[in-house]
Parts: sequence; structure tokens; C-alpha cells
Amino acid sequence: MTKQRPLDHPVLIGGCIIIAGGRMYDTFGDYTAAWWIGSFSAIAHLPVKEAPLEARTA
Repeated sequence: MTKQRPLDHPVLIGGCIIIAGGRMYDTFGDYTAAWWIGSFSAIAHLPVKEAPLEARTA
């Protein structure tokens, strides 16, 4: 079993996203800014080619 690093935990990352969305709603009065940031992020990450990591040797 591999040990996860603290920032790899999906609950921690999701919690930060929820807090950021709430802050945007408080600042701008709606979620439009969050939608634009999310859309830009999705488009920016389209060219990323994911590949499995090679096993490390000791």
C-alpha cells in the first residue's frame, strides 16, 4: 500500500475548491467568475497527455 501525501487527498482539495467558490460568490454576488475560471482551466488542461509513472528502483 502506498502512502498518500497530504495534498493528494481528494477531500482536502475539494474543500479548498468549495471555500474558493463561496468566496467568489460573496465577492461577486454570483458564480459567473467561478464558471469562467473552471472553463479556462479545463481548456488549458486539454493538451495534457497522462501516462503511467515508471516503477522506481532502489
